[in-house]
Amino acid sequence: MSAAAATRSVLVTGAAGDQGQATTRALRAAGFPVRAVDALDPDHPRAGALTATGATYRRVDLADAAAVRAVVDGVDVVFAVPVGDPRDEYDKLRLGEVLLAAAEEAGVGQVVQTSVAGLEDHLDLGDLETGHTSDAYAVARLRLEARVRRTSIPRWTVLRPVFLMENFLPHKAAFMYPGMGEHRLDSAQRSDTRFQMVSVVDIATFAVAAVRRPDDFHRRVVEFAAGSFTMGEVAETLSAATGTRFTHRALTVPEALQAGVLAGVVHSQEWLNRVGYHADEPERLTADFGVELTRFAQWADQHAHLIGAAA
Repeated sequence: MSAAAATRSVLVTGAAGDQGQATTRALRAAGFPVRAVDALDPDHPRAGALTATGATYRRVDLADAAAVRAVVDGVDVVFAVPVGDPRDEYDKLRLGEVLLAAAEEAGVGQVVQTSVAGLEDHLDLGDLETGHTSDAYAVARLRLEARVRRTSIPRWTVLRPVFLMENFLPHKAAFMYPGMGEHRLDSAQRSDTRFQMVSVVDIATFAVAAVRRPDDFHRRVVEFAAGSFTMGEVAETLSAATGTRFTHRALTVPEALQAGVLAGVVHSQEWLNRVGYHADEPERLTADFGVELTRFAQWADQHAHLIGAAA
């Protein structure tokens, strides 16, 4: 990487979230100046974690177009995570459009947009007996991806990760696997369902690679996974990492809802049973992009103290 490339500044949106924090850390470790943006107060611990990396933190409401134009001004790259009202998927589309328009106006040279793998396969499936559909979730993100493809920004990339390993950490597991506090990973996922996973660290790895090599990643929509697993294998891996035995029992959709799993989560688990992700896995990704992805056992060992806290 040239000295000029190393000084390219990067704006990270959704910086206090899992993807944003991981990407800010990785970009700073690689030597890039980072302007981290989120809606949290600057004295919030997650904002403090960002500034501890050497990033500059700005509190910005992405619905405020003038504030967005001001914070984008002067950066070379935008790393964009869809953020917005969790009750309104189209709010994330609207805010993403505001950000792209500001980046175009400011003359930003590259945008790296995160999304989700398999969006097309979420459409028109109905509620899968859960009372919830994923149509808005998929359509909003597909429209945002389409807006990225139409951008006048010279270089663009869309990153499409699969199911995140971080869903087994306390702040996510509480509503995705509510039995985890009793060492149970009970869910609507069948015991024989293999599903792909990846870590937010891998999203950050791809982001750094794209910023370093924008020409190699231009006009690329990259779906990626670090491997595929059954819930039984997940339980075994978490057990080995923590020294505490985890189990999994497959629940029916009504049982999962009764157990306190959110309807949207039950829908996604049933989607994994019926459809699932089909992203490229490590061997192909390393060959194509020169990146190394996180092994789940490695991830579990590194987060054993947090997984234990969830239990």
